Amino acid sequence: MRKEIKSQWPDPARCRARLIGYRDTVECLTVGSGDCKYAMKSCYTCFCSHKTRIEIARRTKAIRSKEEKEQNDSGSPQPSKR
Repeated sequence: MRKEIKSQWPDPARCRARLIGYRDTVECLTVGSGDCKYAMKSCYTCFCSHKTRIEIARRTKAIRSKEEKEQNDSGSPQPSKR
């Protein structure tokens, strides 16, 4: 007997998205989002239709900003400008 696995999407720990500029259109950035019932596939991308998609996009932007700041603050050598 085969057990059905219920989708855990949207999973805040995994979902990543970005606003793409037209009203509330949000592009899904999550690898493997094909299992998500809120993913709408297009030719070149995948869109999110979840009711909290704007919040997911804002959270993704905040996470990326924090990661970039930490990377810049880590003391990694910057190329010198001559």
